[in-house]
Amino acid sequence: MGEGQSLGNAVRLRPGAARLTPTAPPPPLTLRPATPADCDLLWAQRNEEGARAASLSTAPIPLSDHRSWYARALADPCVTLLVAEDPPSGTPLGHVRLTRRPPTADTATISLVVDLAARGRGIGPAILRAATAWARTRAGLDAILALIRPDNIPSLRAFERAGYQYVGVRVEGDVPVRAYRLDVRAAEP
Repeated sequence: MGEGQSLGNAVRLRPGAARLTPTAPPPPLTLRPATPADCDLLWAQRNEEGARAASLSTAPIPLSDHRSWYARALADPCVTLLVAEDPPSGTPLGHVRLTRRPPTADTATISLVVDLAARGRGIGPAILRAATAWARTRAGLDAILALIRPDNIPSLRAFERAGYQYVGVRVEGDVPVRAYRLDVRAAEP
């Protein structure tokens, strides 16, 4: 399949496109570990209609279910939740979840949610670059794997702009996904 050909109702981006650079400098942001106080914020970001449509699980998430999951995730050594914020204002921009099983694994799977108010501004690649730096310096990871729905063009582009390389198609549950991988050690600091 060549560049620009249809993959279902999505456009297949070419595998070598991972070295794209944004036309504007990335917006400044800070990335910090999530706290119990962030629970409802992450639920609102993840449960927003556009975020759900782009996720592997598209069903609405009841707040009580999210709160139970969130408490378990904060206590789980295999899960890292990071919140991205605008440094001057503290405005939430999105969040990242890194999951590695077992907790000593050298590869983690990443999930990214960009806040609705921050979409379309190049925030996604900036959050991913910050998460890569965090993974390199604080988590000792060698690689990060992203699993993205083929119809989620904004995420495909964000991961490519952040340096992730397309590695193939796989099925997660009953959802076909495009897999992207980033060698954390080789990524630019």
